[in-house]
This record gives sequence, structure tokens and C-alpha cells, in this order.
Amino acid sequence: MPLRVAFLWHMHQPHYVDNARGMSLMPWVRLHATKGYLDMIWLVEQYPEFHCTFNLTPVLLRQVEQLAQEEVRDVWHELAVTPADSLTMDQRCSLLEHYFKANWDNMVKPHPRYWSLLQKRGLKVERTGLSPIIKGGMRAVSLAISGDAAVSSLVQPNDRVDILGTFSVPSRTNAKETETVTMTLLQDVSVLATGQRLAKQEIEAMGDRWSRVGNGSFSTVTFEVTPREAELLIFAQGTQGRLTLTLRNPDDVGFEKTLPEVNFQLVEKSLPDLNDYRQKTIRHKTSP
Repeated sequence: MPLRVAFLWHMHQPHYVDNARGMSLMPWVRLHATKGYLDMIWLVEQYPEFHCTFNLTPVLLRQVEQLAQEEVRDVWHELAVTPADSLTMDQRCSLLEHYFKANWDNMVKPHPRYWSLLQKRGLKVERTGLSPIIKGGMRAVSLAISGDAAVSSLVQPNDRVDILGTFSVPSRTNAKETETVTMTLLQDVSVLATGQRLAKQEIEAMGDRWSRVGNGSFSTVTFEVTPREAELLIFAQGTQGRLTLTLRNPDDVGFEKTLPEVNFQLVEKSLPDLNDYRQKTIRHKTSP
């Protein structure tokens, strides 16, 4: 009994078009359409006795039409055809990082000029910026915290801090009034950046770190937090609260589980005990 075989090629691409900005964010529709898809159809035409089926999905065809009719911009193509002397530094870095993302053995090495450019660029490119510093599963979040709320601008990248928030909230004893409350939001949080200065830059410039007092002026601090912690901090700042940082010793990894919310009544009530604890436990003094 003869074996009957059906050849079916299913051609599909995700939807890469950002309709709001009128641009295609990835080049794969254009690249596949002008090479892989077109080549396969041309080859089939060379053998009329061969029968097969091509299934092209609507999302693919629509993007091909948009590109062909110039309804959307192809930013990858625009960058590729920009004269070298007109490229900005960011565009040059983007070309070097992204335009060699192909199978080198099959798509780069067979073209001597392409292969020589890759060798000139280097076979390994180290990513720069903030993202490579962030640990897996964590997030970077920047908050509007100026130097006066960051230990007089002495907080620096790679430091660890506690984040406190002060808010005006409805009074729990009189719903018609508000009261000011301060609470510790997060403890032992790593600082990734102060302003535009990154933690990695601090490591590379460690030689001058110890001779520099402060980190200059800045209006934002970037922290490494979990996704849930990021939500909490964004909400806290969005309530028009004031965030303040307290700086830790690098070896201090302690955690206090029962820190209270502080209002004026608690300040009045706790002052004697706090001062007694400071003198006896921290300063090791005895009462006269």
C-alpha cells in the first residue's frame, strides 16, 4: 500500500506592530517574508508536479500588508539604512548589540563581510546599564527621594537602607480629623543607584569611593525590590507621603518584626522607655 504524505507549511508571526506609535517593533515579519517565505514559494514553482500547502495566518498577512504599503514604520530597517556618519551613539550601540543576533554558522560566516564585522565587534558583548545588575526575580524601582531624606546625600549605590514613610491618614479616634503617622515600610533594602550613578560604577570606581564625601546632589534613589515590594513603595509615594532612608552598617542584616506605627501619642508615651534603653543598652550607662 502506498504511503500518502501531505506537505503543509504553517507560516505565522506574532503581532509586532505598535498601533499607537505606528511602528513594527521587531524585524521578523519583513526578514522572513523577503527570505524564508519567498524562497520556499520560489522553490515550489520550480517543480510543478510537487503539490503542497502553505498556510499563512491572518496576523502575518496583515503585517506584511502594513509594511509593504508603508502603513507602519520598520524601525529596524530604518536603522540599518541610516548612513554610518549620521548614527547617534545610542544607535551605534543598538546596531552592535542587536544586528548580529542570528545563527553565526549558517547566516553570518557564509558572508565574509558580515563575519569580519562580527569579529571586529567581538564575539561577546557585555551589557551595560542598570538591568544587568538586577538579580533574577527582583525589580528596580526609582523613588523621588532627595539628598536631605537620604542621610544628607551620604547614601550611595551598594549601600543597604531601611525605607520609612510618613503619611497623613484619617484619625482612628476622630474620623473628621487626620493624623501624621510614620512607619517602617521595608528593611535591609539594597540601593542600586542614586540619581544616575549605578552600583556597578561604584564597584569599578572603588578606589575613589573612600575619599569622596557624599554622592553629590540627587533627587531619586533606585532600589532592588521584589515585585510586591515595588507595588507597596509606588503606592506609598503616590499617597503624597514623604519617604526617608536610614543607613545601615554593611554587616548589619538584622530585622525587627514588631516596629510600631508612630504618631504623636506614641512619641509622648514611648520617650521615657526609648531614652532609658539608649542610655543603658547602647551607651552602657547606669542611672545615678
